[in-house]
Amino acid sequence: MKTGTLIVVAITLATIGYHAIERVSAETLNIAFGVACGVAASVPVTVGLMLALLRQRQTADASDETFETKAPPAREIYRPAPQTLPAPPPPQIIVLSPQGQFAPGQLPQNFPLQWNQTPNPYKMLRTESLATLPRVGAGTRSVRRGASTQRPARAVRNDAVEIQEKRFGYFPQRFRWRGQAHEVQTVERCWTKTGRNPHLCFRVRSAQGVFDLTQNVKTNIWSLSVIRLEP
Repeated sequence: MKTGTLIVVAITLATIGYHAIERVSAETLNIAFGVACGVAASVPVTVGLMLALLRQRQTADASDETFETKAPPAREIYRPAPQTLPAPPPPQIIVLSPQGQFAPGQLPQNFPLQWNQTPNPYKMLRTESLATLPRVGAGTRSVRRGASTQRPARAVRNDAVEIQEKRFGYFPQRFRWRGQAHEVQTVERCWTKTGRNPHLCFRVRSAQGVFDLTQNVKTNIWSLSVIRLEP
């Protein structure tokens, strides 16, 4: 019964469609047929895109599950027991017998010895600096009438000097001071002065006397100090 009804309905629909198509122009049919073909052709593409998107989403979910980091296990922290300091000993109270009067020169119990505070009979001698020494050639009158003595001059300190030649590029060999040339015979001593302005010092001997030649390392400026002049 159902099959017969379905056949009758199908024949009726086909007849209605045939009469409807006969009334439609050929151009309209061509347009409708083209649209139907386009829709039918786009269905596989749409289905393929949906399948690709679903597969990519499933892959991303699987990778997230694979690389999921696990929480590190709990670590036990060892803490040493606090140190307990021993209690301080109780204070000791010592009672001494009362002390009486003491004669001069005696000391009470547990009293430290003291240094002798007697004044020193010797006085300290004051040393004079090199700048206060008398100049060479300055004459003084002797106690004896008609005679005079020569006392040393005040020392010349940090006077300008010209170094004309160095030995081994280091030691001064020849220098000019106050228009007079000096030839270094020996270098008796060499030392340095440190600080903000380091200096290099040489004590040299020439035929005219003994001098200290000082070089400022930063500015390369030389200066002269007279130690002793030969007569």
